[in-house]
Amino acid sequence: MPNLRDRNGDIGVVTLSEHESGPETGQAPLRLAIAGIGLVGKRHAEAISKVDAVRLAAIVDPSDTGSAFARSNNLPWYDDLAQMLDREHPDGVILATPTALHA
Repeated sequence: MPNLRDRNGDIGVVTLSEHESGPETGQAPLRLAIAGIGLVGKRHAEAISKVDAVRLAAIVDPSDTGSAFARSNNLPWYDDLAQMLDREHPDGVILATPTALHA
């Protein structure tokens, strides 16, 4: 698993230059899950789809919209973050839920 700490030692910031993947590097793509697939979550999913070094690993969203998005993109879907973490073991999670639900 890649180190998900930035230069200050804080967790949560990884630049693509620090994690390049592909056959020439011998590294697997960075696997990210998205918690919350509303407007912001969908923008993150779109951005991930454009980066070779990153793969979308799972969607966490208890709504029917979350389930439909995961199904239409052939992704694992969960309505519970802890359950997803336990089963999928992503390299990171993008929190795209409403701000009040981040903690």
